[in-house]
Amino acid sequence: MRHRLILLTFLPLFAGTKSTSIGLAFSIGGTVAPIATGIVVARHNKRELGLLLGLNGIVFGPSLGHIYAGQNLRGCGSGCLRASLITMGIVAASLFSHQKALDVGAYKHNEIVALATGIPLLFSIIYDIATVPISVDHYNTRLEFRYGLHRSGYQLEVSWRW
Repeated sequence: MRHRLILLTFLPLFAGTKSTSIGLAFSIGGTVAPIATGIVVARHNKRELGLLLGLNGIVFGPSLGHIYAGQNLRGCGSGCLRASLITMGIVAASLFSHQKALDVGAYKHNEIVALATGIPLLFSIIYDIATVPISVDHYNTRLEFRYGLHRSGYQLEVSWRW
C-alpha cells in the first residue's frame, strides 16, 4: 500500500517575506516625489496641475508602504483621514476668505485654520511613514496551517512563522 502525503497550506498572496526598507522607500518616495514634481510643475505656470500632484503625494504617498505590506485598509484609511483634513482646511479657509474685504481679523482666522489642519496632517504623515516597519513585520509574521497524512496517522500542525 502506497502512502500519500496531503499538505494544505494557507498563506497570504505573495507568500515570501517583504523588506522593511522597500516599504519605507515606497512611503518616503511616494510622498517626496509627487510633492517635488508638483513644485517643479507649478513653477512652469501650471499651478493647478502642480497642486494636484503635491496633494497626491501628501494624501496617498505615506500609505504606499502599508499597502505594500498588505495593510490595505490601514493605508486607505489613513489616506482618507488626510484627504478629509485637507478638505476641511480648504472649506474653512474659503469660508473665512469671504470676510477678508469686511474684516481685517480674517487673516488671523486663516492662520488658525492652517495650523488646526496642518499640524494633524503633518503628524499623520510622520506617523504613517514611521509605522511602515510594524506593518511589514506584521505581514512577515503569519499563521501557517498544515494538515498531513503520515504513516503514524494524522498530524495537525499550527505554527507562527517569523
